[in-house]
This record gives sequence, C-alpha cells and structure tokens, in this order.
Amino acid sequence: MSDQSKVSRRRFLKVVGAVGVAGASSSLPAFAASALVSYVWEGEALGSDVTIEVYGSSVEQAKQHAEKAAREIKRLEAMFSLYDASSELSRLNGAGALERPSPEFVELMHFSKEMTLLSNGAFDVTVQPLWQLYHDHFTQERAPAQGPDEQAVLETLKLVGSHQIEVTDQRVAYGKTGMAVTLNGVGQGFIADKVAAVMREAGVRHVLVNTGELVALGPKADKTPWRVGILNPKNPFQVGYTVGLADLALATSGAYGFEFDQEGRHHHLLDPRTGKSARENLSVSVSAPSAALADALSTSFSILPLSEIERLMQRYDRVGALVTRLDGTTVRLGAFPVNLEG
Repeated sequence: MSDQSKVSRRRFLKVVGAVGVAGASSSLPAFAASALVSYVWEGEALGSDVTIEVYGSSVEQAKQHAEKAAREIKRLEAMFSLYDASSELSRLNGAGALERPSPEFVELMHFSKEMTLLSNGAFDVTVQPLWQLYHDHFTQERAPAQGPDEQAVLETLKLVGSHQIEVTDQRVAYGKTGMAVTLNGVGQGFIADKVAAVMREAGVRHVLVNTGELVALGPKADKTPWRVGILNPKNPFQVGYTVGLADLALATSGAYGFEFDQEGRHHHLLDPRTGKSARENLSVSVSAPSAALADALSTSFSILPLSEIERLMQRYDRVGALVTRLDGTTVRLGAFPVNLEG
C-alpha cells in the first residue's frame, strides 16, 4: 500500500550557527575552546536530511560520538523506513502482520496508539492509505482539482484507525486487509530521542540531534542554548522566529510541507477523521521534553482548533506551542521558548 518512491518535503527548522562538517566552534570563549570542540555529522534518514552536532575533548572524540549516533540512526531507520522494502514497517504494510517485532517498533506503536486516543483521533499513523489515495489521484493526467471521489475517501477511511492494530511484544497485526502505517508524523522525533539517549549513556553533555525534528541534550559547551530558526511559513527561505533549546525538543508541522496539487488545497496533513486536508493552521511548532512527543503533538495541533490544542496541552508538563493561523496571525501557547520579535 505504501509508495516506495521518496517524497521531497520542505524543512521547517534551521540550526543557526552550526560549524560545518568538522572542527572547533569559533563561538566558544577562549577558556572553553581549549577544552571542548564540536563536530557535525551530516546524513539522511526517513527521507530527511540529518545533522548531529556534538562536543568532545577533541575533534576525534567528538567525531567518534557523532559516528556512534549515526549508527543508531541507521539501526532505527532499518525498522521504520517506508522506503526500504526490508524494513519492519514495510514488511508490516506488505503482509498485514509482523512477527517478532523489535522492542523499539513495539514501543513506537504503543506510543502512537496512545497519542491517537489522547488527540481524539487527530493523530493516527494509519493514514497511509489516505495519503496513497491522494497521491494516486493527483499523479493522474488531468486529475480533477477537487481531489479524490468522495465515495473513495469514505471507503478508504474504513482502513484508518489505530484501534484496528493489534500490538504485542510478539506480533503487530492489522485488523483489516489494506491497512498501512506511516511513521512520518512521529518516527523522526522518536529516532532523535533514541540518539540522544545513546549520547547520554556515553557521557556526552552537549549535543544537538536534528532529524527534521530536534532534541538538545544540554546547552552548547559555552552554556548558551542551541539556536534554532523556525522558517516563516509565508516565506520558507526566511527565518521567522528564533528558539533557544537546552534539554528540550522541538518539532514543526506545516500544511505547506508537501502539497499534492499546485494550488495547495490538498496537502499531506490529512485529518484521519474526515479524510480531508486540515484547514485549521498554517504552521505549528511544539516544544516538549521529548522529540517524539513534540513530533506527534505538532502533527495533532496542525489539525485541531486552538481550543482543542489548549485542552491537550494541559495533559503535559513543559509543553509549549507556536501556532500560525491561516490568516497569518501567530499565537504563543504555554512556555514556548521563542523570541517573538523574530
């Protein structure tokens, strides 16, 4: 059911002041520069560019830390990728069941099902058949601009619903033939958290993991927050706001990230309850203690009205949001760490 061709999506977040592929950070004070230097690893995972900036006592040590983190990314991508036919996710989508799943796959599926319940269905990883329906429709020659046939949407919605997934330590299985999962709304954040955990266990105190969603382990070595720019949804080549991160994660979702049609009426943020593209918000950024939570909430908040966003936020500590409405106005909710002057 899943499309195996990679889809190009716009990035929403930009690390400000990264030092390049390798080398000492020129931003460190003289007393700190002699003790810690940074290294930046660059790669790709789950169809997105990835960077890891980590500090060590030498460039070689920092590089070793970054390469260890990169191996963890590769290990997890082999489970969650839609583009790798041998991944656990692809095998589940192809066969409708997965025997002896990895512990991480089970953990992420349980978390995803929980987020579906808490968001009243606004977040649901089983939207992949809907995505495929829209993709197939708009890749047709002279595809009708109104989108897929209403009846086709209604039929596809029968395949959507995480409650139809059985998840145990020994087996993950779909309740209906034709169901499929995409982890694009939570997988990148989950991987970022796992990489940060590996770095923490290795004794690393200063690292920024950017898998498309970000998690900062500690501040930078000079004790200042990592600076991250949120791109302006009206002008994605321009930074709209700057965020300071330390022991915090950040994720952003936007309707403009991937559009099926040139007019942007139909985009990838599909409401699992209606089968239609969300029409509440243009862009949503979420700060949270974990990147998986920030990732899932940013997807949910993109679909929900402000009143529901505020209700869901009350369930969590240290969660903040920056919501850009369709009319261009921006609302800050909770303790979101942003300079609103941009």
